[in-house]
Amino acid sequence: MATQGRGRDAQLAFGETLMVIMVLVFLIGIGMVFYYSASRSSLNTELQHREDVQAVLLAQRVLSMPEVACDRYAGGSCIDSLKLAALARMLGPGAGHDAAAWTTYYGRFAEAAITVRYLTGAQAGQRLPLYDATPKDPGNFTAQQQFIFTTIYDPVADEQDLAYLNVTRYARRQTG
Repeated sequence: MATQGRGRDAQLAFGETLMVIMVLVFLIGIGMVFYYSASRSSLNTELQHREDVQAVLLAQRVLSMPEVACDRYAGGSCIDSLKLAALARMLGPGAGHDAAAWTTYYGRFAEAAITVRYLTGAQAGQRLPLYDATPKDPGNFTAQQQFIFTTIYDPVADEQDLAYLNVTRYARRQTG
C-alpha cells in the first residue's frame, strides 16, 4: 500500500509541476504580446516623429534656396516673386518645363508638393504651384504638411507681400 501512495504522490507532484509550467508559459506569452505591442507603438511614434522632422527640413530647404532668394532687399530673408515664377515655369508642366531642372529638384525634394499662396497684395488669394511630384499611388504613401509664412518681394513694384508655403512631403507607408 505504501507504494500506491507514493505513485499517487508522484502523479500529483507531476500534475502540479505541469500546471506551474503551463501558467509560466501563459504568463511569458502574455508578456511577449504586451512587449511586442508596446515596442511597435513606440516604433510607430518614432517613425511619425522622423517623418515630421523630414517635412520641416524640406520646408526649410525650400525657403533657403538661393534660386528664389531676394538679392537687394535689406529687410531680411524673403523670396523674389520673379525668380519664384520663373522656377515654377521650369518645374511645372507646359512650355517652360526643363527636364534637367526637374531631375535636379526631384533629387532635392523627392515625392513632395510645394505651393505658394499669397495672402496680401495684388495677388492675394492666388496659388502658385512651385513643385509637384505627388506619387501616382498616394494610398501607399503618408503625407506630412508644413505651412511656413514668408514674405514675397516684387522687385518691379518694390513691394512686399505676405504668403505661405504649403509643403507636403510624401513618405512610403510602412507595412507590417
